[in-house]
Amino acid sequence: MSNGPAPYLIDGSIPQMIASPNPVSANYTWERVLSQNFGVDLGLFRQQISASFDIYRRDTKDMLTQGKELPGAFGAPEPSENAADLQTKGWELSLGYDNEFSAAGKPLRLTARVILSDSRTHITRFDNPNRSLTQYYEGKELGEIWGLRSDGFFQTQEEIDALDESAVIPWGALNIVPGWPKYQDLDGNNIIEKGATVDDPKDLTVIGNITPRLRFGINLAAEWNGFDFSVFFQGIGKMDYYPLHYLYWGYYQQPYAGGYHHLMDFYRGSDDSDVLRAQHSQAYLDAGLADANTDAKYPVLQAWLADRNLGERVDQAQGLALPQTRYLLDGSYLRLKNLTLGYSLPASILERIRVNRLRIYVSGENLTEWSQVKDYFDPEAITDNIDKVDPSKSTNSGSGYAYPFQRRVSFGVELQF
Repeated sequence: MSNGPAPYLIDGSIPQMIASPNPVSANYTWERVLSQNFGVDLGLFRQQISASFDIYRRDTKDMLTQGKELPGAFGAPEPSENAADLQTKGWELSLGYDNEFSAAGKPLRLTARVILSDSRTHITRFDNPNRSLTQYYEGKELGEIWGLRSDGFFQTQEEIDALDESAVIPWGALNIVPGWPKYQDLDGNNIIEKGATVDDPKDLTVIGNITPRLRFGINLAAEWNGFDFSVFFQGIGKMDYYPLHYLYWGYYQQPYAGGYHHLMDFYRGSDDSDVLRAQHSQAYLDAGLADANTDAKYPVLQAWLADRNLGERVDQAQGLALPQTRYLLDGSYLRLKNLTLGYSLPASILERIRVNRLRIYVSGENLTEWSQVKDYFDPEAITDNIDKVDPSKSTNSGSGYAYPFQRRVSFGVELQF
C-alpha cells in the first residue's frame, strides 16, 4: 500500500494518505515452455566449409500478461495473470568458411562466418471474445501495427466542408485545415473511423510489424605475414517502425520541440504564399519556404498534430500519433560493428628482445550504418520493443529516445613475455 501527502487541504493542513494497492490475481504462477527442434550440422572438405541449420517451435503456456479487459466500474487496472498462450516458429542458419592458401610465399588464412535467423510469434489463447484491438486476441501476430492508409492531404476548404461531422475521429480536437492528412475510406461508408475490434476495424488495417526479423551477423577475418584483419557487420533485414517521438516530429508534436531539416518539406497552399512572404524573415524567403508546396511530404505546420499525450494505443491515438502508411519507416539496418587491423612483429625480431609476442592494432566500433532511420534515431535503439508488442500498453520503450551507440576508435599494443 502506497502512502504520501493527499492532493488537497483539510483544516488548513495536508493530511497523509494511504492508497489501496492494485489488485493481484489468484491465477499467478510460473509460465511453462515446450520446445521442439530439428537441426542439421555439416562439415565439408576437412571442415573448410561448415553449416548448421535449426528449425524450431516454442510454445509458451500460461504466459504472464495483463488479464482479460474488465469494465471501467472495476476501478483499477486489470491484474497480471497467466492468461495467454503463444507460439513461436523460427529457424537459424549458420555458414562458415576456414581455409589457408599461399600468397607471395607466405600463408594466407581466410575465415568467414554468416549467421541468419528469423521467427514469428502468434497468440494461440487469450480470453478476448470480442477480439478487441486493445488486447491480445487469438491469432494475433506479435508486433502488428494497426493504422490508416494515407490518401494525401486536404487541398481545399470544399473537401473539408464535405466531411461528415463524425469523420474527425482520427484527428482529435484541432480544426481541420487545408494541408491536413487524408486517409482512405476502406469500409466505404464515407466516414473515416477507428474500429474497436478485429472483426469490425472500420478504416484501420495492419500496415506493418515492429518485430525485428531476419537478424544477421557477418564475420570476416584474414591473416598474412604478421598482418591480421577482421570485420563484423550486424543488422536486421526486415522491420517496420512508426515514429512517435519528437526527435522525428519536432514542433508537430510539441511547439517547443524545435524543427529538423527533414520537416522543411511541409505543405504550403498556393493561396497562402502572399501571406507567408509578408510575415516571415528574409532567410525564410531565401530558403523558398514561402512558396507553395502542395505536394509536400509533411502536412501544414501545426503544433500538437503529432501529440501523443492522449496515449499510444490505437484506441487513444489521434492525429499523426495514429500510425499511417505515409510516415511508416523501414527499420531494417546494416551496421559496421567492428573493424580491426593489427600487425605482429616477426619471431626473429622478438627473440632478440626476449618477447613472445608484440602486436600493434587499431580498432573501431560502430563506425557507420546503413538505415532509413539513422537521420532521426540510432537504428538499434528502436529494436527495444519488448513492451510495444502488447497492445494494452503505452510505453516509451523502443521509441528511439535513447543514448545512441558511441563510435569509438582505439589503438593498442599486446605484449606477451
